[in-house]
Amino acid sequence: MKNLLGKVLIFSLFIVVTGCSKLDDKLTKDTNEEELVQLNNNGEKVNFEDGGSSGGNFNNGNPQGFIIHATGNVNNFPIPDLVILIYDVTSKDFIVGAEFKGTEELNMEFILYNKETDLEPSEYIAQSKDDAYLKITEVDHENKTISGIFSFTGFLDWYEGGETRSFDGAFTNIYYK
Repeated sequence: MKNLLGKVLIFSLFIVVTGCSKLDDKLTKDTNEEELVQLNNNGEKVNFEDGGSSGGNFNNGNPQGFIIHATGNVNNFPIPDLVILIYDVTSKDFIVGAEFKGTEELNMEFILYNKETDLEPSEYIAQSKDDAYLKITEVDHENKTISGIFSFTGFLDWYEGGETRSFDGAFTNIYYK
């Protein structure tokens, strides 16, 4: 369990570090379309709006791939945070109908932060299992945006007995460069 928690914390730190370039990506964006991520957690809508943010970013580090990241308003607790990592893709892989499945191609993580001063989430972390799925439904090569749907079962590894939650959602006009 310590080993898995350590991996989760390292992955989360990786996402925070690579997400810092997200602002630069948005400044170079050529389209007026708003980036949007929608998510349901066990059938309940998660609010990334009201001051939250979402976006996409290629990661050339380790692991390589494309990251979709959405977070809620940092002044409104609890703060939802979703990270989707599609391993080993380039913009050439963004084709309408392209599907990515399982932990070999995807890693999805949902974190619910409860307190402003906590470095670790005080609610829970839900890591994707083998049923992770993502499908690209729209690609705009001129404006460099993708849209799609996704779903995964999130395993809450630090709960005794391994509680799971069902997640599904969509992303719209996520910018890539």
